[in-house]
Amino acid sequence: MKSFRQYIQEVVTDAPRKHIEHKYRATDFPKTRHNRHATTIHDYKYKHGADVEIHTTHRDTHSSSHFNFKVGGLERRTGESNPKQARTVLKQAVHAGSHHLRTEKPKYFSFDVNKKERVGRSESARKNIYHKIMHRLSDSHGYELHNKKDHPTHGWSKAIQTVTYKRVDKKK
Repeated sequence: MKSFRQYIQEVVTDAPRKHIEHKYRATDFPKTRHNRHATTIHDYKYKHGADVEIHTTHRDTHSSSHFNFKVGGLERRTGESNPKQARTVLKQAVHAGSHHLRTEKPKYFSFDVNKKERVGRSESARKNIYHKIMHRLSDSHGYELHNKKDHPTHGWSKAIQTVTYKRVDKKK
């Protein structure tokens, strides 16, 4: 019998059985004296669920993307409404991430997660499931874990962890 974590990972990261209805828009911002590097914001809006913004910074030698997941236009807990919505939102976020990695092929990609956001009885459940899902996504697109960086916060929020993956170029 599968564990709940294994079930969620498979449901969220397996290929969708049907087309996931969404709108996609990319907006380019050139290099300016205020922005050291040109940036592109990839915006995925799903009909029922998530808004996924992926910010890509274009440097001279490589590009890096940072994933930002929103539910109903707000940054809030994935399963705040109900478990079915949580599964849908995670599936949509993985769909957007997979599409982005497949089409843009950034050298690095990263995401943030609250280290100690309580879900049920466990303080680290949300962090662990995000790590597992993103690891499975990165592995299927040729990326490996590059680093994890903890960011202390100032009183009102929990500690944030930024996880970065690096594309593994195949040697010829």
